[in-house]
Amino acid sequence: MLLPRFLTALLGIPLILLLIWVGYLPFFLLVYAIIFLGLYEFYYLWTEKGYQPDKLFGYIFGSLLLFSFYFNGLGLANPKLNEGTALILSLGFLLYLAISLFRKKANEQGNYLNIILTFWGIIYVVWFLGHLLLIRELRPFGREYTYLLFLTAWISDTAAYFVGINYGQHYLARKISPKKTWEGTIAQMFAGILVVLVFKIFLLKHFSYLQVFVLGIILPLSGLFGDLTESYLKRQIGVKDSGSLLPGHGGILDRFDTLIFTAPVFYYYLRLFI
Repeated sequence: MLLPRFLTALLGIPLILLLIWVGYLPFFLLVYAIIFLGLYEFYYLWTEKGYQPDKLFGYIFGSLLLFSFYFNGLGLANPKLNEGTALILSLGFLLYLAISLFRKKANEQGNYLNIILTFWGIIYVVWFLGHLLLIRELRPFGREYTYLLFLTAWISDTAAYFVGINYGQHYLARKISPKKTWEGTIAQMFAGILVVLVFKIFLLKHFSYLQVFVLGIILPLSGLFGDLTESYLKRQIGVKDSGSLLPGHGGILDRFDTLIFTAPVFYYYLRLFI
């Protein structure tokens, strides 16, 4: 599996790094494609399990939510509290409940769970990963912050993988992810601190060394939590991978699961402390 993993990374990583550099609409389209495909995988997995989330509503509502993120990040909407995003979430939830009632499906078995899955997909995939757009548009270091986020996720995840495979003896959460080890997790933390330290020295000189340590810990930890959450999701459904779009990596959710929780954690840390 190493060869297809390597080839996929060889093609995908330079493209992502280039679009992060360019920013604006090209980066928005990249994030939109990742999120749309991730949402498709999420709904498809539950559909195979026998549920019926409202995929069309999820795609439309998720798209509106992403546009709201994008416009707020550019400063074209209210820059204070993202009122536009909150409005879309509130109205969308009420609209979908009203549509469900008019369809007279309230008494059908599993309908309540279908509603929950529809909105959980929007929150889990669209809302969380949509923070990538807000991070990229932070001024004046949005580009550097976005590079830091992606590289910390990739490098710390890779360190955890190789240390865990070669030296892992103590399992972290065997029932959820049997390959996760404490040795790999410790390597993940060290790698995260080193990546943030390099950024502090060369690009983000305004970071304090305390912030280097804090971010070096919380970013990999958030990524680990995202990884375990996606593993738990797959175990609930009974599949090994979320999809097969990326050779050697599985699906979109398999590859970007570490960013699902890392993106919002990083964004709000930046807004609160930096």
